[in-house]
Amino acid sequence: MKQNFDRTNPDEADEYFMDCIREGNLKNAMTCFDHEAVYMDKDGNAISELANIEKLVANLCNMKPEIKIYKHKNSPVGKGLIYRLDRAFL
Repeated sequence: MKQNFDRTNPDEADEYFMDCIREGNLKNAMTCFDHEAVYMDKDGNAISELANIEKLVANLCNMKPEIKIYKHKNSPVGKGLIYRLDRAFL
């Protein structure tokens, strides 16, 4: 795992999250989510509430997949908020 991520940079914050998933580190992966976060699953379903997001992220962490991101899209949605869409493959 890379040791120094600039989590104020959306690309590096995303890479930190992906590293947590690859390492199976649920605790650190969940630090990527604000208490008001909404996670969009691969089918476009909105998952809200941290407990629900944690269940989904726990499944990913248990698999420890080698996720590779090949396309990012950031869209501002408010002050200090972005909608981030990653295209990835396992």
